[in-house]
Amino acid sequence: MRFTDAIRGAWRRTVPTRLRRKVLYLWKSPGTEVSSYLHALRWKAMSQQERVRWSREYNERTTEFWLFILGLHGSGTTLLKSILEQHPAIRSMRREGQYYTDAIPQVVTYGFVRKFTARLDLFRLTEADSAMAALRAQFDWSFVYPREKGIKLEKSSTNLIRARWLQAHFKPSRFITIFRDPYSVCASTRRRYPKFSIEDIAQQWKVAHDILLEDIQSLGSNVIVYYEDLCSHLEEELEKVSEFLELHPRLTRAMLPSLILTAKNVYDAYLPVQNLNEESRSSLTAEEMHTIKRIAGGTISRVGYPPEAADGAGPVERLEGGRSAQSSGGGGHGA
Repeated sequence: MRFTDAIRGAWRRTVPTRLRRKVLYLWKSPGTEVSSYLHALRWKAMSQQERVRWSREYNERTTEFWLFILGLHGSGTTLLKSILEQHPAIRSMRREGQYYTDAIPQVVTYGFVRKFTARLDLFRLTEADSAMAALRAQFDWSFVYPREKGIKLEKSSTNLIRARWLQAHFKPSRFITIFRDPYSVCASTRRRYPKFSIEDIAQQWKVAHDILLEDIQSLGSNVIVYYEDLCSHLEEELEKVSEFLELHPRLTRAMLPSLILTAKNVYDAYLPVQNLNEESRSSLTAEEMHTIKRIAGGTISRVGYPPEAADGAGPVERLEGGRSAQSSGGGGHGA
């Protein structure tokens, strides 16, 4: 782990979020602001045909394929991203892609962090929605991604209700869906946003996963990973993901740092890969668990977990991931 990562982790753990945002806003250099303004002007100056041509040329030059992580916040998406980006073929952005573009609505801008299913009219996208927005997102992200050609990894929490849109307009693309014990996922939001009602948290989980389960049926290239399997059978899951992504060399435990660089866990610290379900669930009261089951019990079963919290924190029936990468086709670049 780099020294700067330790400093960044300490900063995030000790300084309130609101103050961090203000400092980071003031920290922006004039050069960054000017660069952002200039590339926005460049986009406006391009015709629609030029934008399509730019996207095609950009993807041919820099993109093996797009890789999107589908999973609700608290499901292990950051853990999975941190693992994947250790492979030399993976290209990633430091933050979620939604923060680097205005082409698609941002949950922060509209004030719907961790409750975006309350406004599906804003945040839900399918193949019927704007192809030009996808081109603009690619254009904005091109200034953030490393320039070397590789697999473009993107993890935004809203991906799980936009999978069909992503598949239609980011070509070729593949998906990794990650599921985690729903009670632990709800506990994660409860811990980070204590003012949210448990009813709203459970409803967000249910609606998001109902949409995801429907959309998965339309994905040509998707593999499902369970957080619990990733933690307890790391080598096997890395091999499964490596085969799905056709990685050479394979992604192995030896490529990973001893501490995974994500502090968004119950201990708010960098830790080795480990299952933190029990620690997360312990923060919920019996009444809160009953509320989660009442609201989301049916969807919990569909995802593969026992609806009764007392029955455990691991999947009892694992879903299949869909068609293989080789059968997905998905030729062409851009939208």
